[in-house]
Amino acid sequence: MTTKREYSLTIRRAAFAWCGDELNRETLEHSREVPNNSIHLDRFPESDGETIMYQLKRQVEMLTYFFLMFGRRFGTPDDIQAVPDLPQTTDKLRKQIGLREFGLGLLSE
Repeated sequence: MTTKREYSLTIRRAAFAWCGDELNRETLEHSREVPNNSIHLDRFPESDGETIMYQLKRQVEMLTYFFLMFGRRFGTPDDIQAVPDLPQTTDKLRKQIGLREFGLGLLSE
């Protein structure tokens, strides 16, 4: 069973290839909520399923493209998993790089 925290993490990781595009994150969130709510209400129109599948198709295509283009850069599966967890803004990412370079300098001395 997936907890709400895991849903958020999964959605954030799946949306990372879109570089912070809010529309795609919302699409993933919608694709999670609609089937879930429909199941609890015991009704799931066929057209909803087709729409959701079409929306998710774009997400899968983008992630596939990302891993085909950049997959060789990753040494381990843990490296692959770490990429979507990186900050999604250049300012935050640069700050994190600076902190890691500082830490590296401390270890090197």
